[in-house]
Amino acid sequence: MENHPPPAAPISIENANFEDVRRSVTYHPSIWGDYFLTHTSNIMELSANEAEEFQKLREEVRDLLIKTPDDSLHKVELIDEIQRLGVAYHFENEIDISLKSIYDTYSECNGKEDNDLHMVALRFRLIRQQGHNLSSGKWELSALETLPPYMKLCYQALLDVYDETEDEMNNLETSYRLYYAKEEMKKLVRAYFEEAKWVYNNYIPTMEEYMSVALVSGAYMMLSTTSLVGMGSLVTRETFEWVTNEPLIVRASSVICRLMDDMVGHGFEKKSTAMDCYMKQNGATKEKAFGEFHKQVNKAWKDINEEFLHPEAMPIPVLMRVLNLARVINLLYTDEDGYGNCKTKLKEFIETVLVDPIII
Repeated sequence: MENHPPPAAPISIENANFEDVRRSVTYHPSIWGDYFLTHTSNIMELSANEAEEFQKLREEVRDLLIKTPDDSLHKVELIDEIQRLGVAYHFENEIDISLKSIYDTYSECNGKEDNDLHMVALRFRLIRQQGHNLSSGKWELSALETLPPYMKLCYQALLDVYDETEDEMNNLETSYRLYYAKEEMKKLVRAYFEEAKWVYNNYIPTMEEYMSVALVSGAYMMLSTTSLVGMGSLVTRETFEWVTNEPLIVRASSVICRLMDDMVGHGFEKKSTAMDCYMKQNGATKEKAFGEFHKQVNKAWKDINEEFLHPEAMPIPVLMRVLNLARVINLLYTDEDGYGNCKTKLKEFIETVLVDPIII
């Protein structure tokens, strides 16, 4: 028997209790004003001598990257350590060139007698992480040809189409970026309104109904779009058309956001979650629902990894914006609600970044 919602009743908040109208969670007080913002004076500022020393160290690392042979264990371990320390953005070009060279000679390098499993596995991971497609079964170069270099995107393409002056071109670029961002925000507002109707009518939707709305209300589709606005000439109108058409990587990131949020929020949030919808529709226990959603989250991570193996559609910096959104949710919602509860691990993470930072 199909589960149709009852007729929508008019929503009125006149004479209503504010908390009943909001139907929201009572979160912990914000820790920003009480703690972090009062510690801003502790954030380190570099003196001229320190800045000069940091520049010297950067050049030493850059020189080391260039001079270390690509087929050596030292080279792949050096790249791995630089990435893990969070300073790879200083050496993007050198790392990209090195990993491209390692990829081109992958079979030859793996055939060396002095290779151990550690070196082969590390080389394999770094190359895959960079977006090059390698066989995961036999630790050898796949049959695919080397992926083409990144597309060189520039304003000239749009200039040719619209025949505008440089100033007019800048105005046009700003207009279409804002247009796509606003369109995504409109979708978000409509999704919030739909969820509000479910709450006021005490309606628990089917999983299909819920996910069609909740993937939007999770805001990751909107954030994937707005995160591209300030990326400069790397991002074109085609980039925004791509992201707003919900490509696989964006949808996968949204699935991770929604399901991880709903799992840690089950029994705490005062609205229907994916847990409630799945349990009602399938007559399932909470444990079974958790198991199913963990499978879907794992599948979404595999989809994201797959998108990085075929980066012809979009440059890796664009894909990284979407990946990093998924990483944030994984950090905040693994085992607990680190976003809604300020007393969890999130406070320690922010303190490490803002109060006691390591200058990199």
